[in-house]
Amino acid sequence: MPLSRRIVLSAIAAVPIIGRLAHSQEHTMSTEHALSDRHILIAQRIAALGIDLGRSQPGGAYASAVEDRGVIEVSGMVPSLDGKVIAVGRVGAEVTLEQAQHAALVSALRCLRALEEHLGDLGRIRKVTKMTVYMQAAPGFYQLSEVSNGASEMLAKVLAPAGAHARTSIGVAALPRNAVLELDMTVSVDPA
Repeated sequence: MPLSRRIVLSAIAAVPIIGRLAHSQEHTMSTEHALSDRHILIAQRIAALGIDLGRSQPGGAYASAVEDRGVIEVSGMVPSLDGKVIAVGRVGAEVTLEQAQHAALVSALRCLRALEEHLGDLGRIRKVTKMTVYMQAAPGFYQLSEVSNGASEMLAKVLAPAGAHARTSIGVAALPRNAVLELDMTVSVDPA
């Protein structure tokens, strides 16, 4: 495992599990809605990654997240920061395995951001039930599951125990904005 990846995963694991904390203004909602202890813990674990995602904005005429009867479908997210895709091209050619794993982590974080904006409280996530990762792969590149691990390992640690999930990794010919991958997920949530 590359050193930078070990450092990120170590930082996630090192975040203390503690009770209610004073939370920052960026994680504060209106005074009539208090965030759950679990949301604050998840937010701390995400902050430990050191990646600022900004707001989640759909790239077209669709919603970032749609809820029906306690299940939320999160739209596919490409790995972008500040409106720029961070990894373009095919994994195994223009993009290394490690870069693609980081891209998967960023896309999964963008899904969590969309969930936070939809729910207001990530503590309502009961379970990530399914994640699908579509990736542009060079001929002869077969480590699709290893790419997806970049997202799966982060979700398992940040949302523990709700982050363990079923998963599909699929190689494709092209993706929006020439992104190396696009990731979507399905989650079940507790009532508000």
